[in-house]
Amino acid sequence: MENHQAPADEPVPTRGGLFNSPWRYTLLAVVLGALVLGYEYREAIFTSGLLLYLPILLCLGMHFFMHRGHKGTGGRNEHD
Repeated sequence: MENHQAPADEPVPTRGGLFNSPWRYTLLAVVLGALVLGYEYREAIFTSGLLLYLPILLCLGMHFFMHRGHKGTGGRNEHD
């Protein structure tokens, strides 16, 4: 049986991602700022009808971020 552990002097690779990147503090600041602004302007937000446009904006945002994975190939795999 073989030992598949990394030697102690080699760094163990960590999993990347948004929460392990240097941008996590920027993301945290933006989210906290949005929460504070939403709390301060809650009366204007809830009485203005802005909530009617929120689902449309969310759909457009999701559509934009979902197409980032295509890398300009129109959704087709380049190995086909």
